[in-house]
Amino acid sequence: MSDAQQIEVQLPGEEATLGAELVFQEKEYLVQLKPYEFLGQPSQVDVQQIKGGGIACSMGNPSGIAKDYRPRTVWAHIDGEPVTLLDARTTIDFGGNFPWGGLVQKLAGHRMVYGAHLQSEDHTVDGVRFVLDVKRSKGWGSSAAASFPGGSLLLREHGEGLVGIEATLDDPLPVWEATNRLTAPIRTLFALWLWRDVEHGHIEVHDPTHGWLTLHEFSPLHVEKLTRSKLLPLEELTAEVVAKWFSLAGTLGPIPYMAAQDISVLQTNALVKSTALEGCHRRLVNPKRGPEYKERVKDIAQELEDLIPGMFGPNLDDWVGQMTIMRNEQSHLFTNVDDFGDAHVTRYFVMATSADWTLRLTLLLQVADREMVRKALRDCNRLHMALANMDNPGFWEDYSHAETFRKTVRDRKPNK
Repeated sequence: MSDAQQIEVQLPGEEATLGAELVFQEKEYLVQLKPYEFLGQPSQVDVQQIKGGGIACSMGNPSGIAKDYRPRTVWAHIDGEPVTLLDARTTIDFGGNFPWGGLVQKLAGHRMVYGAHLQSEDHTVDGVRFVLDVKRSKGWGSSAAASFPGGSLLLREHGEGLVGIEATLDDPLPVWEATNRLTAPIRTLFALWLWRDVEHGHIEVHDPTHGWLTLHEFSPLHVEKLTRSKLLPLEELTAEVVAKWFSLAGTLGPIPYMAAQDISVLQTNALVKSTALEGCHRRLVNPKRGPEYKERVKDIAQELEDLIPGMFGPNLDDWVGQMTIMRNEQSHLFTNVDDFGDAHVTRYFVMATSADWTLRLTLLLQVADREMVRKALRDCNRLHMALANMDNPGFWEDYSHAETFRKTVRDRKPNK
């Protein structure tokens, strides 16, 4: 293997080690052992000695292949440092020219922890810290930790001037459950708040015995240039806001991920966002069966009318009716929209755009100050362009979304 490192591997708790080669590929590590040297006996290989000192091998049984491919923990030493491969999956291949290269065991995966030998993926940690590809803006950050049920977190500046998050858990969690439970909802909050894709990286976990341990990253964090938020100001995204959002994560379920996703197919976006609106109401307002879709969506929209006047057209009940039609057409796959012509595109574009904004703002208002949001929307170019683009098709006759918003906001301004 090119660019290979020479390492030693062993099974947890065993003394015997084997030499191997390690390479890092785009999305995984790959460890290759020497021919006929196996870390544990692979289930898919049956090796037998024959007369004269030869070896007879049989392999390829599906049950053995599946059993070997299940992830398991392997210990390694890389440049003298202990490393844990938490999800090593075994495959058996022929090395060199078949059949003289011999049987070669390969271990592949993408979960590595540097600095310690952990027993398994069930090893628990009591802290996680990571970085987001968001440049720290002037005035951002808080030195005080904020509490959430089960722990606390604080905002910290990474050495590259990026936004960092550090969380402490009251009750330790398995290493990968801890990282996924923390990174996914917090990254999504930043994506909704800033209205752009946000990635995380530079992940570390805290072990009470070993301290902070680094996780290998197979998708390096690409730092973006400092850009102004497309929606709400970063300096208002405090530790208290993040902690409150994290507390809601279990209640919100998949809805924030649906809201943050940029879906290019108009019909799919319409279905996802209009369905998520109903889920928002069910999870945040009324979990009981009974209210129809249109009642739930109207409740949500009414809460936003004063923040985004013009978004819902000339009549809220008409908007609710159109949203219900669009949702039913897509969720029930009615045939009347199979021929998706200009009239359908116009209707879906206007309704899907308003669904996007309604869903995102409903979620953000669970943690953001309402007056701060109102002020940010008044000067939000993304909102102004969305309203202007909704005007272009002329879906609502003799009505302007953009002008309604401008006039309402202008009339609200106090006289100088």
